[in-house]
Amino acid sequence: MIFNLFLSILIALSGQHIDSSIGGENASNQQTVAVQSVSPEFFVLEPWIYREDFEDRDLGAWASYPLWQDIAYNQNFRVNEIMPRDPNISIVQKVTPYTAVHNYAGAQKLLDMYLIPGATLSFRYYLKTNQTCEWYKVRFAAGEYGKLDVDLANIKLNSWQQVTITYSDLIRENPAIAGKDKIQIFALAHLAKFPDADPDMPIYFGLDDVVFSAARPAPFKFIEPQMHKLPEFKTYIPARHYRQHAEFNLSGQWMKEAEQVSLDISVFSDTTNHVFRGNLSQVEGQWHLEPMQLDFPNGLFLATLKAYDDVSQIGQTAFSIHITPGDRGGHHPRLLFDSLGREELGVRFREEKFRDLATDMAANAQAQRLKIPPESLVYDLDQFPDEDWLATWDAWGSRIYHTGEALRLNARAYTFQGDQEAGLYVKEVLLRLATWPDWTHPWQTKRGRFSEHRTGSWAHRVAEAYDLVYHLFTPEERELVCSAIMKNIVKGVHRTYIYNDNITAATSNWLAMTVGGSLMCLSAIFEDVEETKNIEPYFTGAILKLNRFLHHVTDSKDGGWGEGFGYNNYSFSNLSYSLPSLENVFNVDLSAPLTGTYNEYIWAGLIKSKRWFEYGDSHGHLTSAKNWAYLLNKSRDPRLSWFYHFLNDHSTNYVANAESPYTSAEKQRSRNYTYEDILFNTSELPQKDPFDENPVKVFRDLGTVVFKGGWDSDDFVFVMRSGPAYNHQHMDQGSIWLADQGNIFVEERPLGNSDYYDDPLYESWLTQPVGHSTILIDGNQQSQRVGDHLHFAPGFDDYAFISHFLDGKHAAFVTGDIGRLYWSKVNQLRRNVLYLKPGVVLMLDVAFPGEKDVDVTLLYQTAFLKDIQAGEKRSSILKNNHAMHMFHLAPEQLSVEAVETPHYLKTLRNVRPLQREGMLTITARTDHQPLVMANLITSSEQNDVPELIAEAKSRFVHGVVEGHNFAFTTHPGDRFEVEEFVTDALAVTWNDDKIFVAKAKNYSDKDLGLTSDQLITFELSMDGSLQYYVHADAVLTLKFKKRRSNILANGKSIERSSNELVDIPLSKGTGLITFN
Repeated sequence: MIFNLFLSILIALSGQHIDSSIGGENASNQQTVAVQSVSPEFFVLEPWIYREDFEDRDLGAWASYPLWQDIAYNQNFRVNEIMPRDPNISIVQKVTPYTAVHNYAGAQKLLDMYLIPGATLSFRYYLKTNQTCEWYKVRFAAGEYGKLDVDLANIKLNSWQQVTITYSDLIRENPAIAGKDKIQIFALAHLAKFPDADPDMPIYFGLDDVVFSAARPAPFKFIEPQMHKLPEFKTYIPARHYRQHAEFNLSGQWMKEAEQVSLDISVFSDTTNHVFRGNLSQVEGQWHLEPMQLDFPNGLFLATLKAYDDVSQIGQTAFSIHITPGDRGGHHPRLLFDSLGREELGVRFREEKFRDLATDMAANAQAQRLKIPPESLVYDLDQFPDEDWLATWDAWGSRIYHTGEALRLNARAYTFQGDQEAGLYVKEVLLRLATWPDWTHPWQTKRGRFSEHRTGSWAHRVAEAYDLVYHLFTPEERELVCSAIMKNIVKGVHRTYIYNDNITAATSNWLAMTVGGSLMCLSAIFEDVEETKNIEPYFTGAILKLNRFLHHVTDSKDGGWGEGFGYNNYSFSNLSYSLPSLENVFNVDLSAPLTGTYNEYIWAGLIKSKRWFEYGDSHGHLTSAKNWAYLLNKSRDPRLSWFYHFLNDHSTNYVANAESPYTSAEKQRSRNYTYEDILFNTSELPQKDPFDENPVKVFRDLGTVVFKGGWDSDDFVFVMRSGPAYNHQHMDQGSIWLADQGNIFVEERPLGNSDYYDDPLYESWLTQPVGHSTILIDGNQQSQRVGDHLHFAPGFDDYAFISHFLDGKHAAFVTGDIGRLYWSKVNQLRRNVLYLKPGVVLMLDVAFPGEKDVDVTLLYQTAFLKDIQAGEKRSSILKNNHAMHMFHLAPEQLSVEAVETPHYLKTLRNVRPLQREGMLTITARTDHQPLVMANLITSSEQNDVPELIAEAKSRFVHGVVEGHNFAFTTHPGDRFEVEEFVTDALAVTWNDDKIFVAKAKNYSDKDLGLTSDQLITFELSMDGSLQYYVHADAVLTLKFKKRRSNILANGKSIERSSNELVDIPLSKGTGLITFN
């Protein structure tokens, strides 16, 4: 304690600069204060009122509840008048029942507040409908306390209703929080239920005048520097940026309880890289930092102030410090290369393999000039309608966005080929557009939106063009163009996506385009004119939002991207320009979360056939990877290098160890070289294919599991998605794909057969569970809701997830838990899959009914109805003289049907003659107890049905298929005995040297007894090893029939009190126990 006190005093007097190359581990040894707790539970609060009346026609970070499947484009959720000629502006949500089932309306808003005694929430609601409203809930996301609900009494329809909810109301309906003096609230939601809604009658939900009087953590009150505070972001932004070595002064006031205040400064994109730690001193009620020089590199830094009393941390406030280079004004090109880089690229353009690219660039630039002469650009955007904009989508875009490629190609022709006509064309186009009063569609403006994804993608091209032809503008012309960019791109993005935090869950590709485009424009015009000499809060605000997107949409640990391949590709087509521009101009590198995020596209499908098994609004054909050129150059990742070049090669399929049929010159022409290949110099990077990796893999954050027998295109592949919502996903959690022997048997009918919102079946069928290979309850085609997002509001966790996963030598197992998505119609619903390597899966779908019994229907989609053979005990799907066989093992009473499914719009337009499409359905009913639906799936040549021996016992089924012994319970939790062991497992499989046990608490054989206080999945080897998975921390007790020595759990020796019994604490996840 004495040392810590001395260190605190020393740093308070002097402060500590930490070399920016020092990582977090070393820097953390210089911690300025030792505390017993850093939990927000101890934070000092201050009264705070959140209020919103929507009169500015901005959504103010409100979104639908549950979130829409496309969080960037929800045409049914807006600000508007709920009654004609009513001047009042409110949230208005339109709900369209697709069938006569329960429907829901709702809205939600992220918060950072605390419920305290005396807190109140008031609001007005309007339910415009002729249907019955069963209930209206106000819901708080309360972290560890989950969802706190208050049900409104006396719900009234078709008029504005004023409501006030008190803290006492919350306690009454949520007694678990009684006695708590503060409860952290992460979000507020409203939800109304309309049972058996009429498909002919839309429902309208209005919400207005929301006032939440509660508390928030007391922030530091800055005196210096002057700060911007964005309402939806915690980080304060200084009103101006700094130069390297400038003096930095910090002062302000904080809560009276604070006895010590520390300051920690780290690199924004790597908060383990600390560059300064010190303490503030208190003088006459104000906290001051001794003036210090900002001797850090150029870039963006995150500063964190922490307040302490004598026991714990009691407050925290973050702010940014942006240190900008001092020589950017007038220096161009600067975004993707400088003048020296331009010369190097010019040399590369003259290489043999790129000569065609240079020729094509000049020809295409000229063609664009002829196609879009500058005089054709005449402003008429204000004449477009402010309602029903989809019909005008293409026409409106053709007024302005069609210039994007013309600007880009002509700017490049001017830069690399000295084409003066091309450069002057770019200048004239930009000047013409700069005189327009706005660049937005009236439909957007009416909804408080001033940018969309096409604006953002186009903005990247505007920035690149301006950068490359900068020297052709006069100073007055630069003022005009920069002012237009600031007004129409930067400030439009700022108002829409940053200040009002539209796309509040931050997982949509729109943010790559819009926010990335704003940042690239700011990088291009920084310091060129007076208006752009200080670009705060627009710059740092955009960094905060883009950084949130990059972290929320990615799974960097397992290697996945939350949206499908098409949207990933679209995002990278823009990120590959905005991210290097940020780094080149401002030394801000946001690329870290992108590492490895392409891996799911390799594993989850038939990679050698360039086929990813898609989910949601995306296609699965792996086409060009040119948009990953930036990431490849940045990461130098050999696997990405292989993937990049493999996809860009002209050949369709992968052939292992094949000799190239091309000469050296022909090989260079056997792939499509792109400008990105030149720009990011992709050709000389080493490559490493994935084919020596384990083909079985789980992507936990995404919820994707892959069981496959190998990497070849005719190997067995099973893929299931059971995870949280991201964006452009469908209500399809638990959906599967299955391929074998070169045929895809269970598949999605792709979005390419539909046409988004122009297709009447897009919302009502394609995006719904009925359009996927998942589960319906009570035949409801819309059984699932859109799940909550993984990184959104703690306490709102109604999403699917992977619980158990274990990969063994001869078998693997996974549980996809999807029950939270079914509106409480079931207490639990889990898709359990036991994989018997290399080509058999046993699917065990387990439903625990709620208050009432339900019908459970399993769906298996395939291309054509004629390929389905439905049978009582065995069904088949036929493809190319091969068959997928599905043996229906449980329950005895079920209904199996081949069901015709409707054609999507593009199929009707483009296919002649039509072929009936279909799905296999299997339906059973619960009977006041858990229902186990067991289906064993394998494949063979069409007339060669595999032999299956299966025997139903009183509480389990025992069978043998393709040399695999297996058994599964029909009464979950009950014990059963088979051969020489007894267990309460869900399923087991075994051979002479291993037994694989899925989800058990008890197991015993002639040598070993095992009990666990949590469900455990394990593979037990006869040589004395036990590989396991537990979903939560557990205590495992082993009882040995013979004395065992040297018991190790995850490499650590286990002490024991007796020779027979051993208690082993297990941490959540996988591990290994060995015993001799």
